Amino acid sequence: MSKKAGGVIGVLAIVLVLGYIGYQVYMVAYPSYKTGVAVASKVSSSVEVSGIVMRDETLINASANGIKNYLVSDGEKIANGANVAEVYLSNDSAIKRLRLSLLEEELELLTNFSDSGRTAGTNIETLSSRIYNELASYSMQLSEDEFDDVHATRLSTLRLLNSFTVAAGNSVSLEGRIAELNAEISAINSLSTEPGGYISTTLDGYFVSLADGFEDTLTMSYANSVTVSELRSLLKENVEQNFDACKIISDYHWYYVFETDEEFARQFMASSRVNLTFNYSASGTLPAKVISCTLDEETGAYKVVLQCDYLNSELSRLRIAEGTVDFEEYEGIKVDRSALRIENGEVGVYIKYCSAVTFKKVDIVYETEEFILSRLNSSDDEYLELYDEMFIEGKDLYVGKELASL
Repeated sequence: MSKKAGGVIGVLAIVLVLGYIGYQVYMVAYPSYKTGVAVASKVSSSVEVSGIVMRDETLINASANGIKNYLVSDGEKIANGANVAEVYLSNDSAIKRLRLSLLEEELELLTNFSDSGRTAGTNIETLSSRIYNELASYSMQLSEDEFDDVHATRLSTLRLLNSFTVAAGNSVSLEGRIAELNAEISAINSLSTEPGGYISTTLDGYFVSLADGFEDTLTMSYANSVTVSELRSLLKENVEQNFDACKIISDYHWYYVFETDEEFARQFMASSRVNLTFNYSASGTLPAKVISCTLDEETGAYKVVLQCDYLNSELSRLRIAEGTVDFEEYEGIKVDRSALRIENGEVGVYIKYCSAVTFKKVDIVYETEEFILSRLNSSDDEYLELYDEMFIEGKDLYVGKELASL
């Protein structure tokens, strides 16, 4: 072989070696796949809704002539045979009886302002905050005509103001007001204030001092059969509260029924518990159970039925209400759907391990059309774990494939 030919072969060999090295460098620098580190992610969402409260209710025969003075509060549990109202034959007698009750409650509060309440060791900032909250409640109750609650809030504020005065190192003189109350109570008692009759209930349940005309229609069983079209019509109804009637709610369980779209329907179907908050409500956030979420074939919308197990004065009167439903918060390892693979019938992802491709399963706790969350802290190392390097994109990937490396 000539020197010239040998030189050419040597150059070709060097070119081939450099080309191979360059190819390997290129494959490492610009691989045909994309990976990402498995990290934890949290998902939560909410939806605004308009719906109908449905309960099992029975009207009480309240046809007695006269002025009613209710003896129990809305939402209060009562027993069969209990008197729920006194009936007075004149407006003057009813007003005197109501005035007597208010005076007696205030007298009891002031008389029982105990030695512990007079101790100047109570946190002033805490008392100040509670007084502010009570005054805010008082203002809201007046603006929304919730007169049943106004007196109780006034007394609570009075007690806090007395405690605040003592905590600030000042004295509180209650003897003068107590004497005034006793004198007025004695004056009223000297007059005839006995009721002319009573209204009683014939069943156990929870009392409400008004009716709205839907007691026989919007029952809990109707929640199962009502259509979305019927719900939409009901939401347009004008609910008129009748204060000449009263009723008993049979149980503290009640339903809230509304419509939603397909996106949120999937979340309701995947959830067993949610949180419900009504707009402009003092009742706060209510835990609720998802009873059903069903497709309405006629409209294409979904009907959702939630069950709440909490009842108070405000909620006992509620019928049509807007609110917000907050779904349970989910936590897991976020995986784009494009990264999911199927191996031997198992859903999972490809993992980069020591320059080779391996496969790990996912345990789905939450999913959307775009991604899934895989359960954290799996005790089985066959499942995706935090900080695994998973393949997000890539062609011709398979278990056992060796990846290019330098």
